Amino acid sequence: MPITNTFGRMPLERIWVERSTRQREDPDPGAGGLMASIALRGVLMPVILEEVPNDDGYHILYAGERRYAASLNLGLDDIPYRFARAPSQREIQIIEFEENAKRKDLTWQETCKAVVTLHALHVDESPDWTFEQTGVELGWRDGSLVSRYHFIHASWHDEAVRRCGTMNEAYNFLQRRQKRAQASKLEELLDTSSSQPADETEEEQQDVDDNNASVGDSSGLSDGGGLPRSSGGSGVAVDTRSAGRNITPTPRPSTPRPSTPTLPIIHANFLEWAPAYAGPRFNLIHCDFPYGISLGENAKNTGNNSLAREKEELYQDTPETYTALLDAFVTHFDRFAADSCHVMFWFSNRHEVEVMTRKALLSIPGFAFLRFPLIWHKSDNAGFMTPGTPRHIYETCLVGFRGDRPIVKYISDCYSGASDNSLHLSAKPEPMLKYFMGMVCDEHSTVLDPTCGSGSALRAADSLKASRVLGLEMNPEMVQNANKAFLQSRALRRVSDGVSK
Repeated sequence: MPITNTFGRMPLERIWVERSTRQREDPDPGAGGLMASIALRGVLMPVILEEVPNDDGYHILYAGERRYAASLNLGLDDIPYRFARAPSQREIQIIEFEENAKRKDLTWQETCKAVVTLHALHVDESPDWTFEQTGVELGWRDGSLVSRYHFIHASWHDEAVRRCGTMNEAYNFLQRRQKRAQASKLEELLDTSSSQPADETEEEQQDVDDNNASVGDSSGLSDGGGLPRSSGGSGVAVDTRSAGRNITPTPRPSTPRPSTPTLPIIHANFLEWAPAYAGPRFNLIHCDFPYGISLGENAKNTGNNSLAREKEELYQDTPETYTALLDAFVTHFDRFAADSCHVMFWFSNRHEVEVMTRKALLSIPGFAFLRFPLIWHKSDNAGFMTPGTPRHIYETCLVGFRGDRPIVKYISDCYSGASDNSLHLSAKPEPMLKYFMGMVCDEHSTVLDPTCGSGSALRAADSLKASRVLGLEMNPEMVQNANKAFLQSRALRRVSDGVSK
């Protein structure tokens, strides 16, 4: 190391700091009581300066910027120094890193950039230089930390990575993302391999395309999948994903050909759609079935349901409706749910309903729940009151999973926010859904909502960059309103993103 034993005191006006090359983004001279200490006792440790002044007569500072900045703020005339003689860029980085990381902690983000820069300088000088050698030079046991910093730095363009609180948090976040991407790619390959053989006739393929067109395709906003052709045709692949289950295999069409993008919400009844579905499967299912507590009838009696103006538009919420939907969900789960997936399942807090729901979902092979449900506390005090009981102002959501699909990030299991029934009586507010779905939804997510209502869950998923969303809704008026709200939400985000850039 070219640090000399030449010491002295240097006038502050003759020192130059090149901020653009510094490892520490903010020297913050007041942190840790440094300015108070220097004001009382002066600068005790010398700064490191380039021995030979530049063309303008300044000595470049290599280490000790916080002491230098504190001295400037205090109005001191000079500062103790020690010279370094013509160090290389690699040696300059090491001098500064030793000063910052070993004596005053850098943030993990600053450390990441410094380590990556230092390793790159080594490689420039010696192409065979390894992470192990960089780690040893920095006084670390091996090169594992250097390798992790490089892995993180490859995604430095992502603000979500830079916002992480620690290096380990950023590393684990990216590891989970990588695993989710790999799982999504594998699922895509598996779905493709189970599609129709390529030697089918053009007439047969046109039959499939016509059926697919009725419910959507995977080329645009949503993927309604495809309804199967009538049985008996040649070259039909059979869905074997339900092997071992008491389900009759259904012929599966080929992956839909690209066509005009469809809207994300289709007019469909889940009870009819589920047994016929044979399209690409989803790795996040958001399920908000009617709770089976006659909420729609009660709303009509009290005049609260804006969508229940006519009897035929009444929000069906009988126990029989809930049981039928739950049974269809479990029976046909393998048709629409990926082998590795997450499920968000809102349910009534009534004990008998929760017991029945948990038992039904656990009958799905390989299915399990996270330990605690998610809780939405309605901060506007919206809810209902049964005689002799407190006013009920929260709702709960089971989080289940199958396979080993990693979560996106860890969050708290409770959210406090106001309700919003401007489009639908029992709609969940988009901000709350975005918060909870952020735990399991990102650009590698494909999202299904089998009873989507106003589409707030799909809007939340879209804002989290989900790659594909699909919602089913029986009320044609609601389908129109929900699609309009979805497109408006997406347009506003695009405008907002353009302004922020």
